[in-house]
Amino acid sequence: QLQGMEFYLLGVYGQNTPDPSFWRSLISLCSSYQDHPLFLVGDLNTIVDASLDRSGPVPPSSHEGQDLQALMDSLDLVDAWRMLHPTERDHTHTSRAHGTHSQIDYIFTSPALFSSIDAMEHGPLEISDHSMLFLDLTPPNQPSLRHPWRFPAFLYKDKEFFQYLLSKWKDYSV
Repeated sequence: QLQGMEFYLLGVYGQNTPDPSFWRSLISLCSSYQDHPLFLVGDLNTIVDASLDRSGPVPPSSHEGQDLQALMDSLDLVDAWRMLHPTERDHTHTSRAHGTHSQIDYIFTSPALFSSIDAMEHGPLEISDHSMLFLDLTPPNQPSLRHPWRFPAFLYKDKEFFQYLLSKWKDYSV
């Protein structure tokens, strides 16, 4: 419990090799902690989205990310980083041996806790081949530090975008 906010914080280290039984066991374990919202954090050694979560010469396998997505779906968890940074490519792990950078360290959260998250950042890769993850939380009943989303003002002046927006609005309103 943190300032009246009750939740579970589970730390996990995922195996380096694919093992479906690991994911089934993790889902089973986490399912037993469903009476409060959940933070699931750790190095899970896999990516969710190959186009955003990995760079370098090693191509992702076709099944990579499926087990992690199944975990998120089964436990109704969201990826805090990806929710706050939907298209950003910032990696948490560097493999010098393979010349790759990957997003394999996560903070997953129940939707009920996501509204308390003001920010999430990746720290520098200084003392390890993984970066630290930083999360700013605002307890319930306190004003959030996160600013509400606003339409980017510079787009109002972009004539091409404005015409595109008008055409989509017409499509929508028909």
